[in-house]
Amino acid sequence: MALCLAWAFGAFTPQGLAAAETSEELRIFGYLTQAYGESSAGSIRGATEEGTTDLRNVAVQFRWEKSERDTVVVQLSHEKRGQAPFVPEGDEVEIDWAFYELRIDEQSTLKVGRLNVPLGIYNEVRDVGTLLPFFDLPISFYNGVLSSAETVDGISISRTFAARSQWPLDAELYHGGWDTYQQQLNSEKKFNLESIEARAEDGLGLMLWLETPISGLRLGAGRLNWRLDSPLNEPGTRERWESNHLSLDFTGERWMLRAERRRWRFDQDFGAFLKLGFSLPARAQRDGFYAQLGRWLTPKIGLFGQYDEAKLKNNLGLLPDADDFHTARALSLNYRVRPDLLVKIEYHDADTRIPLGLPVSPMEGGQSPVNVTWTIASLSVSF
Repeated sequence: MALCLAWAFGAFTPQGLAAAETSEELRIFGYLTQAYGESSAGSIRGATEEGTTDLRNVAVQFRWEKSERDTVVVQLSHEKRGQAPFVPEGDEVEIDWAFYELRIDEQSTLKVGRLNVPLGIYNEVRDVGTLLPFFDLPISFYNGVLSSAETVDGISISRTFAARSQWPLDAELYHGGWDTYQQQLNSEKKFNLESIEARAEDGLGLMLWLETPISGLRLGAGRLNWRLDSPLNEPGTRERWESNHLSLDFTGERWMLRAERRRWRFDQDFGAFLKLGFSLPARAQRDGFYAQLGRWLTPKIGLFGQYDEAKLKNNLGLLPDADDFHTARALSLNYRVRPDLLVKIEYHDADTRIPLGLPVSPMEGGQSPVNVTWTIASLSVSF
């Protein structure tokens, strides 16, 4: 926080405060993605054997620009993922973002409130289906119980360094907390998992993006630390969590190449998770990697491929064959009817230990990962 305050203080110069005032303006943006999903076995990423339309993203953003320097942003959202085990039921409509943004000078911005978090390539546009090559984001980086901060209740300061060079660097430092959840075994639930509300506190994150002289190519790196308060923890204790990631993003006129690798390290009480009645603390790790390659064959038709993998391990050795937790391959055909209207047809194939709601769970010891395929058809609109 000291760095945040020093950075902001340095930017609050008379020159920084001399931006011209403009008339107030309220702008409204909307995003809707509706999908149908069908799987070959159980429920995977919300898709079911019977087929379901219970897959959607809806967001409405209100952007009030009081002046060139002062902006208030509020975004409401609704998300549905059918019976996906790693997505707990939330409110029908949630406040995604609600923050005040101060443009300090041409290179610096301060935000306060419930912030959109600069975490990887897609975190800030996850509701904008017309910008995503697939209906859902890669589980290795963005989804599941370890997805961490989609938004943060706190403060951020961003600045662009060497803005006029061939290698400008965008940096954003943020601090705050957010609502999250943990999971515990529960045989009465369909996936034998129960989501329990938790709270992340003392989160401190940094996101860096380095633009390169190659048009459309940028390189990213980020780190996020936090402490987790949960009913599953021993009274008065907080689990330590940390996340580091690297990103590569190339978006050309026709070609697209994106790849990200992320590693989490965190405390976990396996005694609480397994309902053993006593504490069994461990230091756990998760590694995630995905790569996407695509090309717009015509101005309207694009073909995209994706490889996605997640690995789990801990120092107690309680999860068998954790290196094969989830490995998936996918193809997506995009048809851009208009810039604001996109249709996607996707095919996914995975070898996974994600619970599928089947009689035999791939999470159980001694079981091999289950092969499952699923298809998704979606329509995305933005205005």
